[in-house]
Amino acid sequence: MKRSLLVASLFCATVISLAHAATLERFDDGRVVVSALGERLTFRKVDAASVGLTMRADAGCDSKTKGIGETTLARWLDDPKVAECLEREIQDKPKQGYYRAIRFHIKFTHENERVYDQDGGILYPGGIKQDELPERATLESEFFVNVRHPQIGRDCALPVEGGAGRLGFETLREEAQSPLIHYTLASGLRHGRTSKPLCLVCDPGGRYPSCNVLLWSKDKAVALILPWSERHFDGPQPSWLVYDEVARKVAQSIFADRPPGDLQ
Repeated sequence: MKRSLLVASLFCATVISLAHAATLERFDDGRVVVSALGERLTFRKVDAASVGLTMRADAGCDSKTKGIGETTLARWLDDPKVAECLEREIQDKPKQGYYRAIRFHIKFTHENERVYDQDGGILYPGGIKQDELPERATLESEFFVNVRHPQIGRDCALPVEGGAGRLGFETLREEAQSPLIHYTLASGLRHGRTSKPLCLVCDPGGRYPSCNVLLWSKDKAVALILPWSERHFDGPQPSWLVYDEVARKVAQSIFADRPPGDLQ
């Protein structure tokens, strides 16, 4: 419930829709590629049932899923009626003011297509090895990608509240009555080569505190939200930098057409 509150707060706006021409292509090497709103997103075809998408709509394209505008890539691939509806409702290239933002909710899977269960093995998307994760594996099984959402990039726009802590993280001023805590870390303190500060949002309350790394592209057209849970919330931890690296690797896997490091 807490994680739902945190993620929901990162995706809450209405965008008008008008056009179509999105596509979902199969390739002989086992990939499926979604072309929508000017973006190309790449996944393994075997994971199509683990990749859901949601768009704000007056009527959904898939009567077998719950909620307005929800379906999976598997349904898009296998059901001609779902495919026709999605390709009619989602634009290939966005027109200013006349498109539906899309949110993908993606489950990590193992090489054998099993949904991630913290039992080891390589994770997809991203080809993440177990030793690339913190020793105390708390990565959530599902993460999120937003395409053309009007709130992309606004999460770390709050003013800084106080100085940097022992690891260099700065706390941003909380919004009134919000249970969430926003953090930022200077680009020079992140692992690897980055050009902008790290952005994180945490919900410290409840039985299972949780945090998210937030990445977005330079043009603020796409964003990736990677959540994990904290057994005991004690503020910024060294493991947060590891999740930052994992999120960037996953983003590069999905947005293979974008330059390396574009989402950070």
